[in-house]
Amino acid sequence: MKRKIFSIALALMLCVSSLQVFAVRRGEEAAAGAGENVLGFGTFDNAESAKMFMSQGARITWTEDDADGRTNSGCIALRVNEQWGYAYMEFPNIIGETYDISFYARTDAGTPALEYIPRFTPATGKTGWDTSILVDKFGTSWTKYECSYYCDGLAYDGTENTGKLRLFGVRIAGGAAGYTFYLDNLSIVPRGDVEYDWNLEDFSSNSMFYDDVIPADDGFATPQPYESVSFADTTGHWGESAVETLASAGLLKGQGDGTFAPDKAVTRAEFVQMAMNLLRLEDSQYKGVFSDVSSSDWFANTVQAAYEVGLISPAMTVGGTFKPNQTIKREEAATIMEKVAEARAGKPDTLSMPAFRDNCRITAWAKDGVYGAASFGILEGYPDGTFKPQNGLTRAEAATVMYRTVEVNSRLAVYVDSENGDDKNDGKKDTPVKTVDAARKLVQPYLADMENHIFVLIKEGTYHLDASTYWSSADSGQNGFSVIYKSLGDEQPVFDMASEHTGFTLYDQEKNIYRTYVGTNNSARQVFINGVRGTRARSEFVARAGEAEWSMIDYTYYECDDKSFLDITNPTDVE
Repeated sequence: MKRKIFSIALALMLCVSSLQVFAVRRGEEAAAGAGENVLGFGTFDNAESAKMFMSQGARITWTEDDADGRTNSGCIALRVNEQWGYAYMEFPNIIGETYDISFYARTDAGTPALEYIPRFTPATGKTGWDTSILVDKFGTSWTKYECSYYCDGLAYDGTENTGKLRLFGVRIAGGAAGYTFYLDNLSIVPRGDVEYDWNLEDFSSNSMFYDDVIPADDGFATPQPYESVSFADTTGHWGESAVETLASAGLLKGQGDGTFAPDKAVTRAEFVQMAMNLLRLEDSQYKGVFSDVSSSDWFANTVQAAYEVGLISPAMTVGGTFKPNQTIKREEAATIMEKVAEARAGKPDTLSMPAFRDNCRITAWAKDGVYGAASFGILEGYPDGTFKPQNGLTRAEAATVMYRTVEVNSRLAVYVDSENGDDKNDGKKDTPVKTVDAARKLVQPYLADMENHIFVLIKEGTYHLDASTYWSSADSGQNGFSVIYKSLGDEQPVFDMASEHTGFTLYDQEKNIYRTYVGTNNSARQVFINGVRGTRARSEFVARAGEAEWSMIDYTYYECDDKSFLDITNPTDVE
């Protein structure tokens, strides 16, 4: 899996990453690193230092705030999105070692209870949590907290666990979500009770940070393929546009037989695959994290990657199972796509949050995800004010959710309708713009950071392009992605690049001649009047040296003995 990936969250927990270690009792000499803070980056002087942390149920960012009031420094901020969300690093599990731990923390509002619980990396059939080693309260001012932890390799119920140790584990007691916490000056000092060379550990790169969701390209980005895709069973379906646009962008696949099955229920495994497609993350080798997922399953590696980046809520994996072939519920889909929207740095609309009439039917663990998804506009309620959290999703509905998720921070498509559009609109399907130039301008703000192809879908009608309509090379796309102008479905828009003129007045009534002023230096070869091509005035042709001889017949047509003109495709167009 690529190193630059996103973090997602439940309650706060911070820890550290390395290999499984079986240590021995120290001799007379102190182990390397003993008595020293092994987190050299714990003052978070720059954004790179914040990239050391992974998360589940929480979003990690770096901000210019500092517990010591220093300039040019900062701290990490953790937005808890799910119940029991946390951020973490993984330490080697050195049984018998004691760690002295200190950190500064504050919250953006309120004084929620603070709880520090170490955790082992979850393993199938094993309990991960240990017992609390610190219980206190957060405040809105920086406060220093201190505690110690003796590692005996046992979870709270006495279960032995040799998994990696998530040693720094701060979270909200009671599992409340919606808070933002700030952490600074982290210190973890092993006492050296067990001989271990901490110089072997490299805490310089973990990178589950929220920046750079999609890895940057060095130099020119690799061109991304584009193929116009349509399905036999989506023509005329309400989800046709979303399905085929996503498929053409390489973000969605059909059934493999030329169909999409838009009304078929989507499974958990299928939906996780859809979500991972939006993050452009590479799959991980399946490690057997779920008892009902086999390494031979087509979705196994994708599910492993989704699990590692925290896309799958623990509430969906009770008992160590994932139930991959079970129809995904709307509330489950909401929690997953809310995380994807946050990872894509979307901006939620928290001022117009809905209040669903069936709120009591939304499972407690999923409430934040449901309302978060609604704030992004990616999975909303029904006209009757309900959300129907236990209902399943069809493949077309899932495609619509994907489409909206892409557009929380980018554009996937801009719609153009010459008859019903308005250039003041936002270019969405139900609010198209009127002109192609307006569509071009709507796309421009997204060019520099393109993460997908952008389609300008043009409805049937006549579109006029004049000298003021100008495309630069950048307008064709950047970062390896393209801006693709195409007709909407099978419709056939017509483009013209002529100058338009109105104000005709009668010039010669007997000959039925009208005229209007077209300006100076205006060269024209053909005139269309109300869409009908006009006949140009004809006169005798006087050949110059070397030219073929032409004869005009009845002021209607010309004759010429030059047989090369027989090769002209449309001889009636010759003037």
